[in-house]
Amino acid sequence: MKRFSLLLILCFSFFFFSCEEEVIEGCIDMTACNYNSEATEEPLGACNYPLESILEITYSEDFISGLVGEDVIAHINLQNSSCETVSIKVRKIFNSSEEASAYFCFAGVCFGSEVTVSPTTLILESFQEDDYFKGYFNSSIPGTYEVLYKFYLDNDPDVFIEKVITYEISAS
Repeated sequence: MKRFSLLLILCFSFFFFSCEEEVIEGCIDMTACNYNSEATEEPLGACNYPLESILEITYSEDFISGLVGEDVIAHINLQNSSCETVSIKVRKIFNSSEEASAYFCFAGVCFGSEVTVSPTTLILESFQEDDYFKGYFNSSIPGTYEVLYKFYLDNDPDVFIEKVITYEISAS
C-alpha cells in the first residue's frame, strides 16, 4: 500500500508540474484601447493607445500626374486612432468647371462630380484602417489642379483631418 501511495503521489506530481500554462498573447496594459484581461503575455507593439488626433491619414498620394481626358486616381487611407467606434464623412472642395471635374469613392460608394459631401458614412472601429478612398480627376485641358478632401466625424464636424491632392495633367 505504501508503494501504491508513493506511485500515486509521483503520478500527480508529474501531472501538476509538467503542465505548462496556456500562453494567451495580447495587450495586458489596462490603459490601452485593446486591453485583454485574459492575456498572459504581451508581444512588442501589442497595445493600441489613443492618439491626440482621432483621425489619421496613414497613406496618401499627394501628387498624381496623368494625361488630358483620362481619369487620374489618388488613394488615401484613413485610420481611427481612438478607443471608440467613429462615423466619418468626407467633403470635397474643388471649383468644378466644364474643363475639369473631380469625384470620389468613399465607404464603398462612388459619387459623381456634383457631390461635395458624402451622403454615406464610413464606420471605423478602434484603430481600424480603411483603404477604400479614391479621388478621381479628369480634365480636358493641361494644367495643375488641387482638390481638398476634408474627413470629419459625422457627430462632430470640428474634429477633422484634411488632405490636398495635386493633379498634374499634361497633353501627352
